[in-house]
Amino acid sequence: MSRHDILIVDDNASNIRLVASELEGDGYGIAFARSGAEALEQSSHKQFDLVLLDIMMPEMDGLEVCRRLKERPEYRDTPVIFLTAREEKETLMEGFAVGGVDYVTKPFYGPEVRSRVRAQLRALEAQQLLEAAVDDLSKQLLISVQHENELQAQQAEMARFNRTLLERASTDQLTGLANRYHMMAIAEYERERATRAESSYSFIIGDVDHFKEINDLHGHDCGDDILREIAARMQQAVRGQDLVARWGGEEFLVFLPDTSCEGARVLGEKLRDAIRNAPFRYGDLELNVSITLGVSSCGEADIETCIEQADRALYEGKRRGRNRTVTYENGMSESASE
Repeated sequence: MSRHDILIVDDNASNIRLVASELEGDGYGIAFARSGAEALEQSSHKQFDLVLLDIMMPEMDGLEVCRRLKERPEYRDTPVIFLTAREEKETLMEGFAVGGVDYVTKPFYGPEVRSRVRAQLRALEAQQLLEAAVDDLSKQLLISVQHENELQAQQAEMARFNRTLLERASTDQLTGLANRYHMMAIAEYERERATRAESSYSFIIGDVDHFKEINDLHGHDCGDDILREIAARMQQAVRGQDLVARWGGEEFLVFLPDTSCEGARVLGEKLRDAIRNAPFRYGDLELNVSITLGVSSCGEADIETCIEQADRALYEGKRRGRNRTVTYENGMSESASE
């Protein structure tokens, strides 16, 4: 692949210099902008492969810049990583909603910045390779249309390839779980069914406790290995009709159709036990890991509201000391703790 061009957008010149110094050694082409308007102007004249975008800027914040970028067809698939000193869930959820794919918190940790940039660029390259392969296969099918037998075989191969492409588009590549886009599509379908059947559905959102410390002490490869193992344990603990997704970073979301708040709470405790009761092994290391879970059950409420309530319960669990399941029901009520 050719050299990647990256645009760094921050109203603080010191932040730009710090991020640029971490990335220049990897051979990227680096450009910078000191405002949202300048970023939009530069991106209209040059196609960047990735944008590092500060959220808090005067006149036009990073959320608005990202929204306007994603309105342009040429930037629809361009990864945007937010740079932020704020970790409020509402702000981060809004960032994902306007098209962001990840975030890095200030003050910056160099290896984390490089790792997240590389991960997104690798995903972009994989997507471009898949699109090129689909185009190439389509051309081959058109050329071979006169050979009926060959055409049928190629059509079968195209169908297989499209199924693979669809699976990759709906799957988190690290854990093998559903990604957030697939989760939202399935949840919306099930919500409509639940409305017709006048039944309830529930969500459980979980956040791995002290995950940044694991990455800082033992490296991102160790952190990735733990995320994969947590995903496997959660898949084994849920029922066949439930859907587990990687929601972002170290967060997981579980959708529970036809499930009351009490049923979701019981399953939340089962998930928490599955993670905390057995140590995680990475090489010679043996690590004890826990997770905090927020539970919300919805009847007629929309999906976004239900997830937001589960997230508020999760935040309350973090405030109370982590490693616990908290339900959102008529306010906040803690269902279990250490």
